[in-house]
Amino acid sequence: MTHGRKAKKAEQGDPRVLKAVTLRRDGLAIRAITRAMGVSRNTVRRLLRGHRTQRDEGAPALPPKTSPPRPSKLDEHMDTIRELLRRRAGSGGGRAEGSSRTRSTGVRWAPPRRAPLCTRSSRQWRVVVERDRARQLSNIRQTARSSNGT
Repeated sequence: MTHGRKAKKAEQGDPRVLKAVTLRRDGLAIRAITRAMGVSRNTVRRLLRGHRTQRDEGAPALPPKTSPPRPSKLDEHMDTIRELLRRRAGSGGGRAEGSSRTRSTGVRWAPPRRAPLCTRSSRQWRVVVERDRARQLSNIRQTARSSNGT
């Protein structure tokens, strides 16, 4: 939104763009960038927005940040995994050899089974609680009778 003024575009050769983009890439907030550069927040926003549009058009101030590929946690175990899969595929695994689930790896994965959260309905629990209360009352009455009778 320009409010009657023509918006200034950040030029590619402007050294403030490079500094603002570098600070933003380092994780600084716009307010921190304004303090470091000594310009207003709107100026920083305009510089970053101009960089973003230039980058989208194909002329970025900084090349895109790329991180080196990380090794997988399974890399050190891959020989053992392949050997186990080879043994499993060789034994047939209790399935037909042409089965679609075992064709590629020889192993069929299934999620672990879980017990239901509640095996009884609320009405059944109510009956159980009432039955337990009745048993407790009858036990109390019996102990009271036996203590009175002795």
